[in-house]
Amino acid sequence: MERIIKLRHWQVFSILTFFYILIFVFQEMELSIGKLTPIELTVASTIILLVLFFLWFMTIGIFLNQISDNPYHFKKYLIIIAGISCILGYSLLNLQRLGLEKNIVPMWLSFVSFPFTFWGIIYIFYKVPKSLKSIELGHEAKFSEFLIDLILFAIFPIGVWFLQPRLNRICAVNEEKENE
Repeated sequence: MERIIKLRHWQVFSILTFFYILIFVFQEMELSIGKLTPIELTVASTIILLVLFFLWFMTIGIFLNQISDNPYHFKKYLIIIAGISCILGYSLLNLQRLGLEKNIVPMWLSFVSFPFTFWGIIYIFYKVPKSLKSIELGHEAKFSEFLIDLILFAIFPIGVWFLQPRLNRICAVNEEKENE
């Protein structure tokens, strides 16, 4: 987990942006690989990007929650459930682009997954930025204090350039305190 936190901003940006660009390449070009059609390649790239993004987000949340000096803690299992529900909900949405949702996924799952995905987005986008800002400020952050961080997480992948260096500093400070 700390390996992901210790990555430089350009490394995280490059990994996430690679799949982001692939989505547009596969959508706009009539490029097929083997028997895979452009829409199938687009859906696969989108799902991989979603998995990487939400795993990065969950890793940040779990890491910040483990820091003893963090004035704002939340339940770790809820961030995992929220992240998984986001991954599954958005993956289901992308699978429906294939027109195969009747063959792959039961229709009732769409109705069930929507509220969980919505809750997962709200939970992750509230708890992780609040925890990040609370560590930096030394007290539990108010909404107005972590709103900019929330926006930085939301303007993916640009926000990575501003968030990852702060996470690296927090990780370095945390390692210094553990070594003392």
